[in-house]
Amino acid sequence: MIKIIITLLITMNSSFAAIPTLEGLLRNGTNAELEEGIYLFQFQLKEQGLEGQKEIVRNKNEMESKVFSNIDEAQYFVDFYIKKESDDYRLLQVLYKEVDKVKEVIDTVYFSSFISRIRRENDIEKLSFYSIAFSLLANDSVVANNLLKKIDPKYKTNKELMDEEKLVLFEKYKKYLVMTNKDSSLKASLESPMKPHDSEDRELVNRVIKKPMYQRPGNIRLVKLENEFFWAADLTGATLYFDNPTHNFKRINVNTLSSNILLSVDEYFYFNAKRIVPRNIYIKSGADKLFRMTFKNLKFLSDKKTKLAKKFTDLSKMMTNKERPILFSFLL
Repeated sequence: MIKIIITLLITMNSSFAAIPTLEGLLRNGTNAELEEGIYLFQFQLKEQGLEGQKEIVRNKNEMESKVFSNIDEAQYFVDFYIKKESDDYRLLQVLYKEVDKVKEVIDTVYFSSFISRIRRENDIEKLSFYSIAFSLLANDSVVANNLLKKIDPKYKTNKELMDEEKLVLFEKYKKYLVMTNKDSSLKASLESPMKPHDSEDRELVNRVIKKPMYQRPGNIRLVKLENEFFWAADLTGATLYFDNPTHNFKRINVNTLSSNILLSVDEYFYFNAKRIVPRNIYIKSGADKLFRMTFKNLKFLSDKKTKLAKKFTDLSKMMTNKERPILFSFLL
């Protein structure tokens, strides 16, 4: 069913391929959608400019040519356990520190409905981080849509950019496919919305099919930076950059009356030859703090063996200090 619908979308959208939409760019299309089960993504966290064991990373990106160090004698890691459920996610987030190879859980939070929780969030720094994280890791733009609507109410999602006539035709055909897939005998009595019997109706359908799927976005432009081309998306209060032609996310600048945030990534690589992820994510907040998140590991876990709610309860019992630490302001 999904393959049929995707084929339909490609066919109906063949005349609109040159300029991408912002929501389309925010979906990390190189990766497949998350499968059933639980994904564990692990990152190491460091802060720029503190005393300690320092390391210098030199790259074209200014944020990557900084001095980073551990916050203290410990190394800090964050684990994201993500389980997709229909149009929502379960999320278990675990922050822990490691000293002399001994790990200690210092914070853990669990959301049985992450999308409901993130829609209530008004902290732009947190929204910016989770928007890009879910775009990169879960191949999903739903969190980013929420952020961009709060920054710029005029931002339009793919659904809002879709041609109305085409959307109506698509919805009719989707219902037809659902019904005939459940009962193939209905094909004899039901008329396919894509192939009506009446000649005038067929002409109308052909005209709608030839129309672009989306209104042409006026805020997407191709720019040249340091001899490379990027897609830039301009909103009131934010600018986003994506690589061309891969469409991989590169940077978001958020500049509103209450927020001044810069979030970027460096080079991408294939992990386990299955998913492409950036080696580092850089977060600079209005407090002039710069953090680096280094990708460390990715695991796929069986949902039958790993129950997130129970794991959260077990981890919470292990915490000696019940007060939540304020080390990384971009984390929920």
